[in-house]
Amino acid sequence: MNPQKPLQFVEIAPHYDLLMRGVPYSMWVHYLQQIFQRFDASPRRILDLACGTGTVSLLLQRTGYEVIGVDISPDMIAVAQEKAHKSRSSARFYCQDACDLDIPEESFQICVSLFDSLNYILEPTRLRQAFQRVSNLVERGGLFIFDLNTEYALATRMFDQTQTSANAPLRYRWRSSFDADTRLCRIEMEFQLHERQGDCNFYEEHWQYAYREDEILSMLKAAGFFPIETYQAYTFLQPGPKSDRVFYVAKRSDENVKDLQEFNDESSK
Repeated sequence: MNPQKPLQFVEIAPHYDLLMRGVPYSMWVHYLQQIFQRFDASPRRILDLACGTGTVSLLLQRTGYEVIGVDISPDMIAVAQEKAHKSRSSARFYCQDACDLDIPEESFQICVSLFDSLNYILEPTRLRQAFQRVSNLVERGGLFIFDLNTEYALATRMFDQTQTSANAPLRYRWRSSFDADTRLCRIEMEFQLHERQGDCNFYEEHWQYAYREDEILSMLKAAGFFPIETYQAYTFLQPGPKSDRVFYVAKRSDENVKDLQEFNDESSK
């Protein structure tokens, strides 16, 4: 049985951009644009699913796309909305669960979900529901692009990280544990924020689920996505047994979902 999902991205939300200040967001956006070019995609409107504090959304908007970002954390969305307001960005942000995604009267040529966000959906039935919700919003011929941490990454404790430098304004210690039977990874995150008025300590507990490629491909096809390509992160190389992050690029099929499900059922016999 999956654990009850704890509150996540709450205490860290106001400090998330500080935590992520070394992340090469511009490189991520460049990689997305390489994917667009590779698949001959010319999107006008992009959905940034599990957008966090909206950094990628804002970068994409500045590049010339119309962007809507959604995230389950109201605290992260509040930061994203404030950033958009301060930068006078037209990007819009909504607090929604990916599994119950509902953006009336909107459609998108591209949906992206980055930085292992979908690993946080701990129940496969809920992830299937999220894929179907995305399929309902992505136009036929459009793309769904996302990445996942692999089982290898979670089993080898990739999340075990420490930053305790005296010069670091945000210090942290993360320790993870992986259950091979349930494929659940628990990450205990201790933070210390160093400010002039004194240090502030806080804690978050995060959980991720290790999805396997065959499961993801089956879910995507059932939701109406085909063909599907997989890549080792930030490359166009095929993933290997020790790949820690895999990108999926799935095309919303021109066929309807029912026909695809019948085709998949027939192919599996």
